[in-house]
Amino acid sequence: MNRLAAIGCLVLATSCATIPRGSLTDPKLAQFARAGPYRVVQYDLDWFDAKRQRHVPVHIYAPAGVAAGPLAGGVPTEGPAPTLHPVIIFSHGFGNSRFGYSYLGTHWASYGYVAVHPEHHGGGRYQVNIPEDLHFVIDQLQLDDALPPPLRTRLDRAHIAVAGHSVGAYGALAMAGLRVLFPDGSVVNFRDPRVSAAIEMSMSENFQSASYTQIATPVLHMTGTRDWDLLARTLPRKRRTPFNSIRRDDQYLLVVGGASHTTFSDEESEATRPAHDVIRMTSIVFLDAYLRGDRDALATLRDGDLSRALDGLGHLTVKSAPVLRIGKIAIHTAPVFDPEEASHGGLYRAVDMIAVRTPEELIRRFLLFREGEPFDAGKLTESERNLRTFDFLKTVSVTAGQQHDGIVDVDVTTQDAFSTDVDLEFSNDGGRSLYTFAVTQLDLFGRGSSLGLHTEQGRERRLNSIEFIDPATFGRYWNANVLLAKNSDGNEERLAIGRPLFASSTHFTLDGLTDHLLQVARIYQDAAIHSQFRHEHRELELNGGVKIDTQGVGNLRLLAGMDFLTDTFAPVFGLQPDERRFRFVTLGLDSTQFDLIKLDHVDYGLKDQDFNLGAHASADIGHSAPRIWRVRSDSSVGRRLGSRSFVLMHVLASTRAGDTNRNTIWSGDGRLVVKFSTRYPMTLVSRLRADLGSHLDRDVQFFADGQNGLRAYPNFAFEGRRRVLLNIEQRMFLGRELWQVVEPGAAIFLDSARVGGLRSDFGAGLRFSIARYQSAIIRVDAAYAVNDSPISKRGLVISVATTQAF
Repeated sequence: MNRLAAIGCLVLATSCATIPRGSLTDPKLAQFARAGPYRVVQYDLDWFDAKRQRHVPVHIYAPAGVAAGPLAGGVPTEGPAPTLHPVIIFSHGFGNSRFGYSYLGTHWASYGYVAVHPEHHGGGRYQVNIPEDLHFVIDQLQLDDALPPPLRTRLDRAHIAVAGHSVGAYGALAMAGLRVLFPDGSVVNFRDPRVSAAIEMSMSENFQSASYTQIATPVLHMTGTRDWDLLARTLPRKRRTPFNSIRRDDQYLLVVGGASHTTFSDEESEATRPAHDVIRMTSIVFLDAYLRGDRDALATLRDGDLSRALDGLGHLTVKSAPVLRIGKIAIHTAPVFDPEEASHGGLYRAVDMIAVRTPEELIRRFLLFREGEPFDAGKLTESERNLRTFDFLKTVSVTAGQQHDGIVDVDVTTQDAFSTDVDLEFSNDGGRSLYTFAVTQLDLFGRGSSLGLHTEQGRERRLNSIEFIDPATFGRYWNANVLLAKNSDGNEERLAIGRPLFASSTHFTLDGLTDHLLQVARIYQDAAIHSQFRHEHRELELNGGVKIDTQGVGNLRLLAGMDFLTDTFAPVFGLQPDERRFRFVTLGLDSTQFDLIKLDHVDYGLKDQDFNLGAHASADIGHSAPRIWRVRSDSSVGRRLGSRSFVLMHVLASTRAGDTNRNTIWSGDGRLVVKFSTRYPMTLVSRLRADLGSHLDRDVQFFADGQNGLRAYPNFAFEGRRRVLLNIEQRMFLGRELWQVVEPGAAIFLDSARVGGLRSDFGAGLRFSIARYQSAIIRVDAAYAVNDSPISKRGLVISVATTQAF
């Protein structure tokens, strides 16, 4: 009894509510609440659907003759009337008929629209009959013979809207793409692609949010502040479900002050006129925007002008742009030779059988996005770049599909490279045979790890080492590197663990290093050993960075850390450097922006390379007792020179200030890459490098030699405390693989350096790129040394290497 009394009081209270005070005062918009310039005529027809054996009578409101002033977006102007009229089909609610809602039909027709009001007869399933009635009406509108003679050839059949009230609002939404779940479990979408827009008034049917995910048109949703029904258990929030559920941004919600469910169907009266004026005005602006393509009307809807013009009579909400989300992530991994390539011979199929296949789970683990997360195109680019750093992958592609239902599916496609890498390099620098031999097993245990064995006969020492790298030690992008080396003059043990800046969204970075190195080191003068000493280096370093702000596509981090360094020296002959013992505590800032350009045929032939042209600036200051300061900076910036070329500049500087061990170094490195649009890929690559030292530690020297880009000269040929290097190389490639393994190419080059004097060489060479083999390249160069060195004469030098010269 108490419950019934409470409901009665609530009904009484709401029945006494009045439409809020207000008026349509904006003269430009208020006119749309009044009749338009067209005279209105009416037709009553009875169409018969032979397929369903069902009558569908319609009442039509149409503009007649010439408007009092022709329409331009609903506003009368001078000139002839338009020859085609957009169409609005109106679906009535339960208990009404085709003759209802005349205040809407006549109003729309007065603005040059043809309003067609079908009548839905009872019987059968209304959830099927109403959409099928509307489909049938649209079919009839395509036939001039079905229309009254004055309307034939005058309909704009490319611009049709469907409107409806109550259950008729269900019909309008069904035409727009509502997914309807029936009791038998079937789901039907009645979407009619001929419908361009929809207006739903006080939707009476209760559907789940998922039913609205395929709505495909702009929709004007209408409800009222008193639009609820306790007996039907329809609360105001239920009326808003369609607007809240549709993910498109062309959705508009009009809440009419004081309007109830029946206000939309009530006949015109003094009491209903304010609400009807709001409905009339808003619907005309919406229809002009989406059926006539009127940009001013669209701006009025979206920019708040219409909402302000309602002046207390109603409130208009504009749907904000939906958040696109990641849908299905499809991973496609191909072996070393894809099925089409493997069909060329049994050897290729045998390689695929032996090679370790990269597991899909590994690829998915290193993606920066997950299904269901907001879509971010930048994360797709960064994921592709990160995956490309894995040497066991030949190609990587991360692409977004077409948007649908507020989601974007993503395809990730990779092709494996050889998982066992053999590196063999020979050179004859200074007339002495030097070599490197290394074997690396990539993608161990399907984790992306690698294990490498390395032996090298270098100019200064013989080296033997084993190295293990794991890219996911404590989780993805937690890199670990362990190196153990036994050399002819000492040994090294190094452990590094870090979390790098792998994406613009990286919240923190961490780098930890412990290193012990024992070796015999040398100081050179005129290519001869001037001093020799045993050098023991110990270092413990820990640095962290925390993102403090995001700048566009960049990352701003606060850096802090410590760096404990000890370098001791025992003389063999000559002068040894001063010992260095530092305990630096550091603080700094790092700003990194990402502007990636992807190019092939730069250094590794068919292999894609990523170059970050985004501005980067980093600086830190450290202090160590007693009264020693260290300042370091690292800056770079690039610029695109078209879609296939760029220039990239990099500047490093560091200095120590104190009574001893001051050591100041300034280094600049510029790189120019110009890729030509030719039948066979051609790329001009140039580098300009400059190094300047002041108060250098005695063991710090700058060399110009075969290891540093002056390829016709032996190692340690020229040394000094200042160095300028220029390299220019025109690289040419075949553009395809021979035997599906190697891509041949050639190059012409010029190298020049100033270290004490000007030294130059020029020549030509062959290039053999192996994209499936850890991005390897075999370089064979014939270089002519223009100048003598202390240990060589000018003339021709042949060199073989497995890396580019610069």
